[in-house]
Amino acid sequence: MTEKSYVWEVDGGGDESPHSVAEWCTVEAAIAGAAGANEGVLPRMLNELAPSTQSGATQIRIASGWAIVDGHPYHNDGNEDFTPVTPSTGTTGRRAVLRADWSAQTVRIVEISSADGTATIPSLTQTSGTTYDIPICQYTVTTGGAIGSFVDEREFAGQHGAWRYVSDVSLAEADKVSSIAVSLPAGTTMVRMTGSIMSDTASRTLWLRLNNNSSPAVYASQKTTSSGASPASARVSSQAQIVLGGTMNNTVHRGTSFEVTITKRAAASPARIQFRAGTDQSGAILDESGSGDWGNTSDLLTSVNLLLSSTGSIYGSLLVEAFVP
Repeated sequence: MTEKSYVWEVDGGGDESPHSVAEWCTVEAAIAGAAGANEGVLPRMLNELAPSTQSGATQIRIASGWAIVDGHPYHNDGNEDFTPVTPSTGTTGRRAVLRADWSAQTVRIVEISSADGTATIPSLTQTSGTTYDIPICQYTVTTGGAIGSFVDEREFAGQHGAWRYVSDVSLAEADKVSSIAVSLPAGTTMVRMTGSIMSDTASRTLWLRLNNNSSPAVYASQKTTSSGASPASARVSSQAQIVLGGTMNNTVHRGTSFEVTITKRAAASPARIQFRAGTDQSGAILDESGSGDWGNTSDLLTSVNLLLSSTGSIYGSLLVEAFVP
């Protein structure tokens, strides 16, 4: 076993400096808690390098912030805007990354690209000590310069903490309510929900909202049935909620059972939602899995909310756990 500490004066004895660049980069990564291959953006520092589209979705903007890339600290004190190179043919997959270039001795925002006309998003280069990328966002670019399929890909350093029990709701039919709201601990970045919710009214679906946000066009989702057929021909955008499962129309058991995981690592990041739901439809179970997002980029998670698609009441069981760094 070898023990070592940092940072000390040269010629002072003990664990004196200097240290190699590679050694010091390992120390920096450890301090930041950047354990995952793609982790590195520092949360709650300036504007967290938040990516967005600008100028009618023809430019990419990376906001101010800090990161640790392959052990190298990076700082950007303002917005960095760039116009993606227009492909010569076909829609083309792109990424904006932070790249540590050991030869140039720099960390910079770099756009990487698939071959022109290939919409697949390009892979990251992650060779420690040579060239190392961490992702900021991915998108596609048309021959006309239009940006589409934009996704925030940041993974934050130091997001280590513990799961906490939050709530265990159990409502008999006699205690049914119009909606269920569960408040989350301050600083929550992930939520796990499992439950089985019944409706007292036929022809209703179960809705999920975050922070009781019902604004139009803030949610989007894509669902697939157990048979592999998609209920919707494309991703459903501009929603005021995430729909869990199908229509509850069984005359005896109008219910949906579900598992949901929600991730929102920083206020400036959209929430990512993964779910699986089974709905009893007149004796046949509709089994669906899906993903979605909540486009709020101003707030952390403060509550989860379940309600019906129209008038009626719900009852059943719900377990909620939260991850707090």
